[in-house]
Amino acid sequence: MAFKTLNEGNNPVAVGRERLLGLVIVGLSGDELVQAALHLRRDSTRGHYPIFADTQARPGQEASQGPILDCLLDGYVTGEDDALTRAEQYWAAAADNTDLPVHNNDARLLSYLLMRPDIDLAPIRDWASPEIYRYPLIEAFGVIDCAELLNRLAARGLIRRQSIVERLRLCPACHGGHALFVDICPNCEGLEIEQDQSLHCFTCGHVAGERAFLAGAALQCPNCRTRLRHIGTDYDRPMEHYGCRQCNERFIDPTIIARCSICNHQTRPERLITREIGRYTLTEQGRVCVLAGMTDEMPSPVLPDGLITPPAFEYLLSWQSALADHHRQCFFTLLMLRMRRRDASSDAPADTQLARKLHELSQRIHHALEAGELATRTQEGEFWILMPQAGEERVRELMQTLETWLTDDSGRPIAGVDLQARMMASNDPRASGADGPALMQRLASTTTERAHA
Repeated sequence: MAFKTLNEGNNPVAVGRERLLGLVIVGLSGDELVQAALHLRRDSTRGHYPIFADTQARPGQEASQGPILDCLLDGYVTGEDDALTRAEQYWAAAADNTDLPVHNNDARLLSYLLMRPDIDLAPIRDWASPEIYRYPLIEAFGVIDCAELLNRLAARGLIRRQSIVERLRLCPACHGGHALFVDICPNCEGLEIEQDQSLHCFTCGHVAGERAFLAGAALQCPNCRTRLRHIGTDYDRPMEHYGCRQCNERFIDPTIIARCSICNHQTRPERLITREIGRYTLTEQGRVCVLAGMTDEMPSPVLPDGLITPPAFEYLLSWQSALADHHRQCFFTLLMLRMRRRDASSDAPADTQLARKLHELSQRIHHALEAGELATRTQEGEFWILMPQAGEERVRELMQTLETWLTDDSGRPIAGVDLQARMMASNDPRASGADGPALMQRLASTTTERAHA
């Protein structure tokens, strides 16, 4: 297959054999490459696709376009095969779902993150930006207020902040981040202030600025006319003062104001708006909602695949634990399952096959549960099951069911895949008096596992 040039300008070429899998920008570099990447990311239907540039366009270490290209591009490719292989990996992360939601900016961003599970949405620092930090990718999607979009998606549990990059103080009028902190006179609010050392005459107790005590090359008290020769005997310097040349007011500390360099609004520093700039990633709840096309619906404790959200699971586990602590006839079993690839195994399945099996398991696991049993997923390949009134026999039955699903298309077990289980019963001493998150943390830190291959 040869690259197919699209009739759209910006030198894009298509990647894919049977369908479009991605785009490569060829023959451009520098600012032209930035503009081409922005143009392709603005596409309302393909802005979330893998977009590469040829390696010859890679900017040097000192090039100013480097940070913004890192946000807009998915990397640089050496040729057709390299581009195709990498594009297929992005679609494998989406379980080869070609109909991801892109009907609004929220959906486009979530679909973009779904295809890049190992990449955080990161900002860049730009001194010319009003807020100093900006998200070029979100801006390319047409979003005006990036902070509002990120806060909204985080509040719905679809994305989470991985780390804080910076904590800003913004102007309450225009939300700009370019504030000047200015010392002014607390009396007249003038700028004509200067620092002055005070002197204290021991003879009469008079205190004034050092300039008032100057008498030629000597020091003399302006009140009692005593010559001040020895510090500590005739006088001392109690503190530093400030003086205002406009109103002659003397004060210990000036008033500090924050003046916005963008809109010239003045305010006290404590009234500036605090905003935390961070790196974001898609949550497991967000991943499930994107695959189900439910990016616009209000969050529900029950996800489209029949599992419940981790917060809802933790709440119900806490309730079940409290019930078991107070009523002996009530008991439960908490089960943690981890399905992962053995990296050391030479015959381990490809990441694509494992990703598909994980997706299939998440879609089917609730069918293996009995009435009253609940399950959630805290990360890909990690499941938690709450089994009220269940003992070891019920756990063995469930594990046998799950193991039958870990087979390839020919019915043979997938080589190199581990299904590991950890179990905690409510009568375990570690479970006494613990809430849901504590129980999950204690079980996750247990070293004893049952391995199923």
